[in-house]
Amino acid sequence: MATAAKKLAGQKLLRKLTIRTAVGSKADILAAAMTGRERDKDPVGEPVPILRVVGHVNGYKTGQSDYGDYVELKGSFQGTNLLTGEVTDGVNTAILPDVVGESVAQALKGGAEAAQFAVEIDVAYVEKAATMYEFSTRTLLKPQTAAPVAGILAQLGAEGIEMTKPKALPAPRASDELRQKQAAAEKAADENRKSKQQPAKV
Repeated sequence: MATAAKKLAGQKLLRKLTIRTAVGSKADILAAAMTGRERDKDPVGEPVPILRVVGHVNGYKTGQSDYGDYVELKGSFQGTNLLTGEVTDGVNTAILPDVVGESVAQALKGGAEAAQFAVEIDVAYVEKAATMYEFSTRTLLKPQTAAPVAGILAQLGAEGIEMTKPKALPAPRASDELRQKQAAAEKAADENRKSKQQPAKV
């Protein structure tokens, strides 16, 4: 069965929460990033908020993929797509940007049975990046000894932070030239990964 979500009452049900599963395809993410540019020819844009995640973490494991090392968090997670307002709830596994996974893992290494966190993830258009965008994160609630997700949401509410309010964005302006650049950048990145996987000649 695919990871694709079944939608019920405006919610997504996922096996694993990642930026891609909660927000959309690379094209969706790039379109959001492009709205952060003042002019079409700007090589770098301002960060655009795309996802908020809260989590109650009781375990983690490390792994490795073609994109590098990662930390897979175990527990209970809720994510909100800030572009659409769609909520992803009841997820037991999450893979998020390194700074999130590593900081939560560090909290658990200190001896806590569980930890909680809340972050906002932004994307910025960067023409020279392999995908033509880069992610950054902002902490809404520092990792700490935890309460369930409902408790985290209550704390955020007390701070005036609304998890379900989508951000209004201007329509993306994807030109044919930018689509060609993205395709060329992704092809180069794939060829680079394949060359690294080939065994060295003796």
